[in-house]
Amino acid sequence: MDRSGEGDALAVTEAEIMVKEIRDVRLIIAYIEFLQKNGDEALKSYEQLTKEDPKGFRP
Repeated sequence: MDRSGEGDALAVTEAEIMVKEIRDVRLIIAYIEFLQKNGDEALKSYEQLTKEDPKGFRP
């Protein structure tokens, strides 16, 4: 498996999945901040998420 590069491809795929999951959690945290009337912190979180992925539609 390592000779054909499949091991590297699997590691890259796992890393991409982790990045997406971390981003999802950060989005949920920002939403919770908003619900708790902590608008300034929520806005900072949303702005940071938007900077990281300008094409993302969720923030």
